[in-house]
Amino acid sequence: MDPERPGVTISGGDALTVRFSAMVFDRTSELQYRYRVTGLVPDWQPATRPEVSLNYLPAGKYGLAVEARLGALPWGEPPAMLALQILPRWYEAAWFRGLMVVLCGLAMWSLWQLRAWRFAATRRALEREVGERTSELLAANHELSHQIAERELADRERRRLEEELLQSQKLEAVGKLAGGIAHDFNNLLTVINGYSALVLEKLGPGDALRRPVTQIKKAGDRAAELTQQLLAFGRKQMIQPVAVDLNQVLEEWREMVQRLIGEDIRLNLRLAPNVEKVQADPSRLLQVCLNLAANARDALPDGGDLWFETGNMEMDGEATADLPAGPGPYVTLSVSDTGTGMDEETRKRIFEPFFTTKEQGKGTGLGLASVYGIVKQAGGHISVWSEPGRGTKFTIYLPVMR
Repeated sequence: MDPERPGVTISGGDALTVRFSAMVFDRTSELQYRYRVTGLVPDWQPATRPEVSLNYLPAGKYGLAVEARLGALPWGEPPAMLALQILPRWYEAAWFRGLMVVLCGLAMWSLWQLRAWRFAATRRALEREVGERTSELLAANHELSHQIAERELADRERRRLEEELLQSQKLEAVGKLAGGIAHDFNNLLTVINGYSALVLEKLGPGDALRRPVTQIKKAGDRAAELTQQLLAFGRKQMIQPVAVDLNQVLEEWREMVQRLIGEDIRLNLRLAPNVEKVQADPSRLLQVCLNLAANARDALPDGGDLWFETGNMEMDGEATADLPAGPGPYVTLSVSDTGTGMDEETRKRIFEPFFTTKEQGKGTGLGLASVYGIVKQAGGHISVWSEPGRGTKFTIYLPVMR
């Protein structure tokens, strides 16, 4: 074998058989061979035949050395050399490994994408279900809120009607009582008015007593008129209302109200311009103002301020729930004071007949009940605000005369 012989390159995994021979003349059967493969078998290995089979060598470079001898003669030197290069198997090649890395990466990415898609699909399905349930719950909540609001509105309306019925029953009792005793008051007023008229006839124009007696006669006449109205109310007779300008009548009644409340209380009128006219009975409106002024006087034992205010107001929506005339233009009359005020429990009962916070013998409990009945009969509504130590404010809503 020629040591300068070029090497052999084969693919890994291929079987390699190297045949060799020695040049002798007639003693070929006595030839002995040995070989070694550098990089694989470091020691010499005997060869029974003049060939070496190398199967499935790992990829790499090897050197095959072969020696021959005849009989017991020394091994021939130098050995015959053959350079071998085993190429990597196809699945050991770098490109294949790179491809496998890429394929594994793609597989892992695909698996991740699949899991992400499943997660996203699950999340979308869950979000859709949650959205549907949320919509259902919102709809149910809206329906429940609507039902609760309707029920609360119905309860408020029921309570309002019950309160109005109770108030009407109490006022009916007041009317019956008033109708029973008004005749006696009327008889007494007839005597007062008759004697005051006789005294006026005997007093000269310049007499000092003429003015006081004249005031007595006027007060008696007004009391008689109010008694007639009370009789009409007690007998359930209709009262004929007329067009009333609140600003005008308040200016006319100012002196009378001032005398009622006394000098320690300042009477203030805050009258809005161009106040619309209302349809009411002037004498009954005077009764309302006098009763509210008397109520304020009792709440101002040390003096203070009493305000009468008028104004125009357009009422609509929920604000008209307590107004018998419904939505539309209204005239407001507010009577407020800077007195002692009242607590919530007292405020709820002030319109009840015979309810009073005054000492026994100083109040009948009919004043504010009469005010309530007169306002309701005129198609209006009265509300009250009060806090202990901060005063009281009554606001009357009367529909504008159409």
